Amino acid sequence: MKPLPPSAFNDCPGLFREEIETWVNDGELPIDNRVLQAVLRGQLKQALRVSTRDKLNLLIPLVRFLDRACPECWGSPKEVAEWLHVGGLYGKSKISDEYDEAIKPKEQK
Repeated sequence: MKPLPPSAFNDCPGLFREEIETWVNDGELPIDNRVLQAVLRGQLKQALRVSTRDKLNLLIPLVRFLDRACPECWGSPKEVAEWLHVGGLYGKSKISDEYDEAIKPKEQK
């Protein structure tokens, strides 16, 4: 899967958009956003506990966006760790390209 263009994030709540784009495409966890970290790890109770009023109203649209746009990048601590390890969609794309190159018949290389 190739990285998503900026327009793919139009449905993501604006308050989270830049950090989500970086997370999905680059696999960089938003360090300073405890609400977003909790959501990505599937820790709803923690997300609600640390949310400010302005973020609280955006949690449902955020979860909907993540579930539609890139369901494999969130939902549990294990999925977050794996997404960090692979480096987001850029990392997955690079791995895929390297695999495709490795399995090409010799006459096509």
